[in-house]
Amino acid sequence: MLGKPVTTCRFSVGHIHSVLSILSFNGMLNITLCADDEAIPGVQYFAVFYMKALVAIAEEYNVAIPESVKVAAAKPLVSKVKES
Repeated sequence: MLGKPVTTCRFSVGHIHSVLSILSFNGMLNITLCADDEAIPGVQYFAVFYMKALVAIAEEYNVAIPESVKVAAAKPLVSKVKES
C-alpha cells in the first residue's frame, strides 16, 4: 500500500449476532470473532475451540503450526465459578 508491502489486514463488524470472519492473506490466516459475552455464556472459549480445531487440521495435512498457536490451543478449558 502506497509502495510498501501489506503486513496485516484486519476488519471488524457491527452486528447484533456473533460473526466469525476468516481471511487468508500473504501466507497468514487472520480470524476475527465478534460476539456478545453477555448473550453467550463461555464465549471466551470460542477462540481456544477454533485454535484447537485449526491445529488438528494442520497436523492432519502436515502444515507448519506457529508455536504461539500451539501454546494458545493447549490452554485448558476451565471455567471460573463466580462466588456469591
